[in-house]
Amino acid sequence: MVMNELNEGTGFITNLKLSTSELATIRNFINKSYHDNLKNKYQDNYSLFLNCPIEEYHKSAHMINHSEAWPKPVRIFSKEQVDAIKKFSIFSVLSKVLGEFSATDLCPVNGHLGREDIYWRLVRPFEKSDAALMHADYWFWQRSKYSLPKGKQMLKAWIAVYCEPGKAGLMVVPHSQKQEYEFTIGEYGKATTVKDVSDKATVIPTNPGDIIIFHDKLLHAGVVGTNDRTRVSIEISILVDKKN
Repeated sequence: MVMNELNEGTGFITNLKLSTSELATIRNFINKSYHDNLKNKYQDNYSLFLNCPIEEYHKSAHMINHSEAWPKPVRIFSKEQVDAIKKFSIFSVLSKVLGEFSATDLCPVNGHLGREDIYWRLVRPFEKSDAALMHADYWFWQRSKYSLPKGKQMLKAWIAVYCEPGKAGLMVVPHSQKQEYEFTIGEYGKATTVKDVSDKATVIPTNPGDIIIFHDKLLHAGVVGTNDRTRVSIEISILVDKKN
């Protein structure tokens, strides 16, 4: 039923959530990576961030080069962290609703990463450049020299870690996974639709710990916050058996 909703229905499901302890563990992992990266790259300015919660990162971000500070490799969880995450109860729940699945190390840009493609993202308030434009993950596979394993399809799990409850979330175009859209991939590898589809889009409101699973052909975009908090989310690439 869940796979039918992902493939033939709206293209996403929302009734999943991390436990309180799982969310706390994820936050600890992210905060460690966040501070380690800032300390290693910006020793002279690190004192500005030392007592600054990650949700307030934007208040001091102008003191560093934000666009160069957070390449994807520093935001991918370590093998030890991934091993801990894979023991979360939510993975047992996912196996019941999705069937046999795996968090994959396969990336359309870099191929096999050597560790699962589980990473976190920072989105500063009012900074549109931080959020992904309206796109479908599938497009990157169309342009990639790498291929998905035969008989498999890709899904994406999006998890809210720090966000304004009920207001910041993920923007999606329901049912769009069943259609084909023209797209372009521009500067910095950002993809977007050629035609504006904002009139068909809806924002899924989320609270910290909420999980959204969606089809890799579903059109979606990041939501830029309009409050005084930096939003932090996680993305997990998931391989499942392809349903014919």
